[in-house]
Amino acid sequence: MAYRDREDEIIDELNELAFERENVGEHILAVVVDSREDEGLPPFTPEELDAARKECDANCDKVTAIEKAMDELCEEYRSITGKSPYYNEWTDRFSVN
Repeated sequence: MAYRDREDEIIDELNELAFERENVGEHILAVVVDSREDEGLPPFTPEELDAARKECDANCDKVTAIEKAMDELCEEYRSITGKSPYYNEWTDRFSVN
């Protein structure tokens, strides 16, 4: 029974991390630049571009840390159950497999 409880805890933790990852902000500079262009705004000034690059880099570090934690949780889940948790790409959420 304790294993089943931990499986559920892992799924909850994975879904919390997936939510955090969704809300980090943009972490790809090209997307930020393209988005600004698509909105009809003038190109970034060198200072704005540098600030956007720093923000994207910081966000990328956050996403990388979140994904590392998710990988560790998936590995723990596999060690308990012998299989990976179910991942739904449409909802970006996990459930018991």
